[in-house]
Formats: sequence, structure tokens, C-alpha cells
Amino acid sequence: TFIDEMVESYVDFGGVLIKDVNNIRPEVVPLQRIAFCDQTDILKGTICEKHYYSPEELRGMKKNGWKNIDELITLAQNEKKNTPVAPNKTTKTPIRYIEVYEVHGVFPKEWLNEDSYYDDGESLVPQLHICAFYANQEGFKYGITLFKGIEKELPYKLLLRDKIYGRALGFGGAEELFEPQVWVNYDVIRMKGMLDIASKVIFQTADSAFANRNKTGVLENGEILITEPNMPISQINTSPVNITVFQNSVAEWEAQARQMGAATEAIMGESPTS
Repeated sequence: TFIDEMVESYVDFGGVLIKDVNNIRPEVVPLQRIAFCDQTDILKGTICEKHYYSPEELRGMKKNGWKNIDELITLAQNEKKNTPVAPNKTTKTPIRYIEVYEVHGVFPKEWLNEDSYYDDGESLVPQLHICAFYANQEGFKYGITLFKGIEKELPYKLLLRDKIYGRALGFGGAEELFEPQVWVNYDVIRMKGMLDIASKVIFQTADSAFANRNKTGVLENGEILITEPNMPISQINTSPVNITVFQNSVAEWEAQARQMGAATEAIMGESPTS
């Protein structure tokens, strides 16, 4: 399971962030869970993860030395914010969830508890902070610290695919297929326009008063229409004559995308063509 999760992030997004959680296997950190980090080098800057805990999960953290948990639970709401399902909205949930931030970085020594100090002559030390925020009735936001302490070793490792200098992530598979996707979108939009036109039945006549005289907007099946002498009515050909060109273009871009993504018939479980 760990390998499957790791490869998915590594291939799709150009990198995978692994975290030691003192368990049987490491955790693959979903990149969407990162609240902020260094955009040029993830491991060299502050890393902040955003978690959602239920009250029971949060109470279970007391054994790890977390404090102020009961106070925070009473302020929790039945909602989640900025989830992958609704990135810019608040989603209502059947149970309460608490938004908790896990921050790893190098900060001033004064940010720690006095009993956590160690004097090595440095004013900045690597630290771990677990904190949350709540809003009071007036709408002001306050922070609550659940845990803070010295972090001797960063629990993360990073593996990049096709490294790019000055960028946190490498060249990902999704990014690799941006260009084919753009042109397939272009072709499909054009084909949709052709089909929209082809779905319409349009007539033409030299009789300028034909439409008003026959009330063409409310015609029934089998109605007889009257035209002026020598001014017949005929249907305009709206069939999409060039749609095959766009269909061939989509097929060519798909073939190129498959080649770029190594999505051969064998890999996809399909029988190869003769």
C-alpha cells in the first residue's frame, strides 16, 4: 500500500513527501494537506500541515502530551473548510471537526516552554508546534497551542521525479500532458460547435414575408406552408462536413499522450493491434 501511494504522488505530481509517524510503515503525505511550505525547496523551509480531527481522535492525543484539548473541542463546529471536494467553501459535516495545524521549522528559542530550553549558544532551534484557531462571538480569531517542543530531526523525506532547479516539485505526469490536453480541448470545443449547428433544422426562401405569414415559430407536424410564386422554401445543409478532421486530430493527440505517458496497450491491459 505504501508503494502504491508513493508511486501515485511521485508520477502524477513530480514528487512524493514521506513522513515518519512511528508506525509500521511511513506515511505518504497528501500534497493537498500542506498548508504552506518553501516553494523552492520543501525540506529546507518551514512545513505546515493542516489536519482535521474528530473530538475522539483529539482526545487520543493526550497521551502524546497535547494540552488544551477539551477547551478546543467545545469550540468545534460541524464543518470542514477548503476540502478537496469544495476548495473554496465550507462543507457541513454530521460530526464536529477541529482544524489543527502541525508546524515544523526553525524558530526563536523563546517560542518554547522554559523547561524545554537547551543552551547550545543558538537563538534559533528546530521546533514542532501543534496549534489551532477559533473565533469568538465577536468574530475575533484566537490561537490555542496544543503542543510545542524541540524537534531534533525532521520526520520528512522527499523524492522528486525529473528535478527542476529552483522548484519544490519535479516535472509531473499531469504537467507532462498539459499540451495534448489543451489541443484536445480545442478540437472538442470545435466539434461541439459543429454538432450544435447540425442539430438545428434551418430553412431558406426568397420570400421576405414568409415567416410572418406562416407563423413558423409555432408549426405543427403536417402543416401546409404558403409561398409566393417562384419563391420555394428549402432546407439549409448544416451537416458537420469537417468534423472528421477534428476527430482525427483528437486521436493523434491521444496517441501522442499515450506515448508520452508510457500508456501502452500492455500497460493498460488491452490487446495490441495487429
